[in-house]
Amino acid sequence: MIGRRPTEKGLVLIAVVFALTAMTGLVLVLHAKMLSSMRTVDALAMSAKALSCAQAGLEVAKALSWQDGPRSWPLQVSLVLGEARCSLEISDEQGRFNLNTILGPDGAVDQQRLGQLKRLIGLAGIDDKGLADRIAAWLARQRQAGKGKVSSMDEVLTMDVEDRQVLYRLLPYLTVHGDGLIDLNAAPALVLQACLDDQDLAARIIAKRASRPFGDVAELRNLGLDEMATSRLEGLFAVRSQAGWLRVRAAGQVGQVRRWICAIIHANPSTGAADVISYWQQCVW
Repeated sequence: MIGRRPTEKGLVLIAVVFALTAMTGLVLVLHAKMLSSMRTVDALAMSAKALSCAQAGLEVAKALSWQDGPRSWPLQVSLVLGEARCSLEISDEQGRFNLNTILGPDGAVDQQRLGQLKRLIGLAGIDDKGLADRIAAWLARQRQAGKGKVSSMDEVLTMDVEDRQVLYRLLPYLTVHGDGLIDLNAAPALVLQACLDDQDLAARIIAKRASRPFGDVAELRNLGLDEMATSRLEGLFAVRSQAGWLRVRAAGQVGQVRRWICAIIHANPSTGAADVISYWQQCVW
């Protein structure tokens, strides 16, 4: 059939249908954009509330950094504030193995400390493959380059290793902050086992501090250690009246939105302030 040229009325009808179709599509697009914008606004609001909750946890940790008296760590708190769920974990940074102690004041490797690090790596389920020796060599290069002691775990994570994940697996047990003496009331079980090379003694220390925190390293004599053994451990461990250095992991959740803050806090006696030394909004430990 040979098509006929559309009449003027037909052209108008086609134009109207085309316009209506286009307008309908435009309305649908605008509606979708409005819904998307509303969801975005809601998500941003929930994210802001969750972050505020985490930031509140950080402020609590800063206040606790000045709390007097020895205590057992970690401290864990969880509560619900309206529609927000807040959680907080605070641990004493000086309960961890301090990598800076591997080198002595003269820059030489302390073989006792290096041996403790090797045991810690093994207890963490990591095949050493010379990792402890590479860490010691890296620390020595840093010292020789005039950089002094390592001041941040972020620096440690820049080490050139075959599998960077092994460093992340060790993060819960390592630090570079403080004086190097490990707090008896705060040391994780693996750190105690690695430094004491005695799982039974480590278990007795953990059981004792669970009932009442140590008030002094000399109390180790109550666990059956003689005076000489206790004296040796006084060069390795300490009991502090204030934590001084805290590792903080705070989280806030509103709906399905979750925000984190991880930080290292130092109670600075010279300023009377709790300084945030390191701060991340994505936790690596």
